[in-house]
This record gives sequence, C-alpha cells and structure tokens, in this order.
Amino acid sequence: MTNGSADTLGHPSTPVVSFDWKEQLRSLRAGDSYRAADQASRTLASHPTFRVVLVALKARGRVDEHHADSVISVHCLDGQIRFEVEGAAYELTPGQLLVVTERLPHSVVALDESAFLLTIGEPHHDERAAAGESVATDGSDEVGHVVARADTVPFHSVRGLVVDDTPVCLIRADDGRFYALRDNCTHEDYPLSDGELEDCTVECPRHGSRFDIRTGDVLNPPAVVPVETYRVEVVDGDVVVWASA
Repeated sequence: MTNGSADTLGHPSTPVVSFDWKEQLRSLRAGDSYRAADQASRTLASHPTFRVVLVALKARGRVDEHHADSVISVHCLDGQIRFEVEGAAYELTPGQLLVVTERLPHSVVALDESAFLLTIGEPHHDERAAAGESVATDGSDEVGHVVARADTVPFHSVRGLVVDDTPVCLIRADDGRFYALRDNCTHEDYPLSDGELEDCTVECPRHGSRFDIRTGDVLNPPAVVPVETYRVEVVDGDVVVWASA
C-alpha cells in the first residue's frame, strides 16, 4: 500500500489487522460446535465500527440472517457459497467478495463445504443522529442512560429494557457484574431477555443460539453474527448503560 492510499484510512488507531484465517478455520472445523451442527463461527477482529467474523459451513449448510441492520461484506475463502437477498442469488468462489450496502435480510448457502469472512459495519455517527439516536453534546461519542438502581437488580438475572428506543438486555451475572446486550438474537430477532443465563452465556429460547455476555460473540449456532454489546457501569448506585452514538 502506498502512502497516498494509506492516508485515506483516516489515521486509524490500528491500521493493520492480522490473523491466520487458515489456522482459525482448521480450529473451527475441529471444534465440537462444528461437528454437532452445520456451521460454526468465530470473531477474528472487533472494532467500534466493524467486526470480522469467520464462518464455516458444511455442504448444504445454510445461514439465515433476519437481523441485518448494517452494511456487510461476504468474502468467500473456501468452497462455494450462494448469497441470497431479495429474490436474487449470487454464487461466490474463493477470492470473490460481495458487498451489500442496503440493510437487508439475507441468507448464505454452502454449495460445498465452505468458509467465508463476514464483515459487519456499524452506522456512522451522522446516520445514527439522523435516525433520532441521542448524541452527546460534550464532544464524546457516548450517552449514558440510568436504567435501574443497582441494589434492585438481583444477581443471576436477565431483564429486557428499552434505552433511547433501543431494545437492551440487561444482565447481572453471578459475581454481581453487569452486562448489556442488544435484546435481539441475531438469528431471528427473538428477545434474549426471555432466555436463560448460564455462567457468562445467554441462550436464545427460540433456536438455542448462545452468546458470550462479555463480548457478544456467538458460542452456538444457528446465529452467526455477534450481538451488539453496550458499556454498562454503576455510578453512585445507578446502573448506567452507555449507548454508542
């Protein structure tokens, strides 16, 4: 990359993200989740503006994503996949990349045993502001919302809230720590707050997708896309959820 093209990156805090996808894929395919199901996934890189997720599918495996509220790209790494969106279908082979700029539900079907990188973008600051989301006026990119008194929230509890028009799943773990996730399973939008909490995992009651409450990463399919997480703190006895702007 030349210096001229590097400048277009806008002085990123981490300009180069490195991962060995072949080794990660070998590890993913050797795991219990892949052996027990048609698919498995793992987050390889995470940033406030995007995530990169490695997805492995067995032949004829299918990923249906109904919760698609951001720009995505699909980069085929191995095998052959078919990307389906709004009645159209696009077949991808290794090295081919497809970008969807509209926020549309979509499906990916493995024609052979396959793997692909899914990059999930987040809305820009001005897009969220235009949608009516609160924006901090002190120059920061976050706004805190008091959602409860800490002493009223039981340990080992899960509850659904609405924070600035955003569905939030507020969790208090067995050790008393608080976590906040978007209250939608990324598979079919079912409320995670109706699910079961076990250690650091919440399970969607609809189809059994499990998510790490600390990172939002998928631990068990059929979901593939990680669930969005929010910063949460206890301030003067109040539980405050910080929604990124």
